[in-house]
Amino acid sequence: MRTNSAIEAKQIRQAVRATALLFPLLGVTHLLFCVNPGGRWEPVYMLVNALLQSSQGLFVSILYCFLNAEVQAVLRRAYTRRRSSTALWRHRSSRALGVSLTTQLPPPVQVPEEETALT
Repeated sequence: MRTNSAIEAKQIRQAVRATALLFPLLGVTHLLFCVNPGGRWEPVYMLVNALLQSSQGLFVSILYCFLNAEVQAVLRRAYTRRRSSTALWRHRSSRALGVSLTTQLPPPVQVPEEETALT
């Protein structure tokens, strides 16, 4: 019973930490751009605001997905599995064709010098 409460406490701490990071990350654009300057700076304001608003998903995915050790481990396993299955497929297909990847080419045929002189 004690291990369940310890696991639950750890999950709560992780959720609080995630919330503490996401609130500023997602709210910064609203704080920075709460007042529209108007006038000649309005196009710049709109462009920067749109860029920051639309890039929030990228920031969150980088922080929570691609920098996460568990996600990196799963992606690494999938990559190595894919790479090994591709190598196995190449080996099997070459064997089916009767070609070995380790076969060497026969030595080049020596042409007598008399024949080469005629051409």
